[in-house]
Amino acid sequence: MKIIYLIMISFLMICSCNDNSSSDYQKGSELAKVGKDVEAIKYFEKAINQKNDYFEAYLGKSVSLIKLKQYNDAQNSIVKALELQPDNPKAWYYKGDLMDLTGKKEESIKCYDKVISLNSDFFKAWNNKGTVLDELGNYNESIKCYAQAILLKPDYFEAWYNKGLAEEKLGKYDESIKLFSKAIEIKPDFYEALYDKGRVFLILGKNNDALKCFDMMTTIKPKESYSFYYKGIALEKLDKDDEAIQCFNKAIELNVRNFEAWLYKGYLHSAYENYKEAIICYDKSIELYPNNPQSFYYKACDFSLLKNKREMLENLSKAIALENTFKMDAAKNKDFKRYWSDPDFKKIIRN
Repeated sequence: MKIIYLIMISFLMICSCNDNSSSDYQKGSELAKVGKDVEAIKYFEKAINQKNDYFEAYLGKSVSLIKLKQYNDAQNSIVKALELQPDNPKAWYYKGDLMDLTGKKEESIKCYDKVISLNSDFFKAWNNKGTVLDELGNYNESIKCYAQAILLKPDYFEAWYNKGLAEEKLGKYDESIKLFSKAIEIKPDFYEALYDKGRVFLILGKNNDALKCFDMMTTIKPKESYSFYYKGIALEKLDKDDEAIQCFNKAIELNVRNFEAWLYKGYLHSAYENYKEAIICYDKSIELYPNNPQSFYYKACDFSLLKNKREMLENLSKAIALENTFKMDAAKNKDFKRYWSDPDFKKIIRN
């Protein structure tokens, strides 16, 4: 009787341990869902300490570590998860994500292929395989992957969007716009798709259509500096310069470190021959991003128009040092016409 009693006690202790590990795992999962991954990991580890073959806890820990960019620890955890369940498609999927994030692109593709071999309906694996192929420049193959993801889940807006990006890289602009539009139809507040759709409209010279996209961006994210910056770009191309400057000012108000807004605000001042105001803007842009050749080039143009040879040569030299093609531009740009025959100018553009 005493032996039976001890067996029952041991059984109850094991059950209690398993119950606690399950509770810790659930708590970890809840914390991970709301982005509290540091706390989530503590609970996943508690669950593992109580039950060292707890696959779900190892996997949950791996995902949280990936989100925290602790890739070495994530690798250790995902290896353990795969030791416990070598044919689990989710574990291979997250390993694929990890390989991608650590620059191991070919290994990442192998992982996604393993997922698909285990579960051909795993639409996220098809999509992620497509993004890695995209990064490797295999656009036609990536498009096939996105198409499969869409076939499996027609409302998967990320796949529609990614397919649009790949089609654009192949020069199929009209097709890319249709795909971005589909992504936006599924998710009307898809900020990135609106941006890329507007950007492609600009490439095609459809500036009014681009403006509509960027205007929607300001509605979706009214406190995002770049919403107004891109709207300003479209307005400038439509010769609505006053409105464009207002947008650039708003972009700067929202983020004083938006060097591109400072740059294009300067560009518009230059267009109205407000060269000194323009140079102030270019200086601010350079302060924020010293390696942008365009800022130095525009500044050189304005100093040339102000007949300040020394400053013109200094800024043109800096622009060319950062981007050699400005040599050819300066040789043709009428802003530098008065210096075309100047020996110092010729020396800069011919070296």
